[in-house]
Amino acid sequence: PPPAESLPDRTLRLLAELDTKQLWQKKQVKEYYVELTDIVRNYIEERFHTVAMELTTDELLYKAQLLRDLQPYHSLLSDILQTADLAKFAKAQPLPQEHTDAMEKAKQIVISSRPVIIESPTEKTT
Repeated sequence: PPPAESLPDRTLRLLAELDTKQLWQKKQVKEYYVELTDIVRNYIEERFHTVAMELTTDELLYKAQLLRDLQPYHSLLSDILQTADLAKFAKAQPLPQEHTDAMEKAKQIVISSRPVIIESPTEKTT
């Protein structure tokens, strides 16, 4: 059987699929951010083994400040979630650049938090 898709690979695939739907270009801004934040929050839950889906933006950002592994991503996460909240709840219309920035920041979180696999050195045979 083919190897199971890793969490980062699956998340990047889901982000790419969201990008190809072109939701915000079709004036479906709220739907775009609902899906984007769901992907990011699911990634955080699985990658950092912490609750994220049930938390408000403020609660998740507070948690990100406290968890050492999540601290490096606090700023990126804050930018994504706050833009999403404005689009979802305040019916704000972010600029096109803000949509692409949110997607790029989501990808950056996934890529930069990819677990490092350390392989043990193998003995060379002659």
